[in-house]
Amino acid sequence: MNLDFQKIFDELQPFLPASWYKVLFYAMFTEGSYSMKFFTCDEGGTFQDCFSQNEDRTTELLDAFSNIYKLIAPSRATLPDDSKWSVMTMIVDHAGTMKTEFDYEDISESTIAYARAWKEKYLHL
Repeated sequence: MNLDFQKIFDELQPFLPASWYKVLFYAMFTEGSYSMKFFTCDEGGTFQDCFSQNEDRTTELLDAFSNIYKLIAPSRATLPDDSKWSVMTMIVDHAGTMKTEFDYEDISESTIAYARAWKEKYLHL
């Protein structure tokens, strides 16, 4: 897999608040669809959803997610079916440390439950 994680972050960066401490980006792929979202965390550990912090820039944010899709989809398409991930989580902190995790579970029947479990795991909500 040849993903350029820096380019993904570069698409997100214009939407990050000045005081961000950590950003968690989430890309979920199911048969024929995808969804993306990110959350920022301040130094106090409070997470905020990308859509609530960029309410007046939703169209621009959706365009950025479309650009990210164009970065991810070709790389993901080259993977054999048994190695195709369904969820990618990218975590970047203010110091520039980046970590990416992939989940290979079939979530097509349980996307809402999966998203809830993801929030509990990564956002401790």
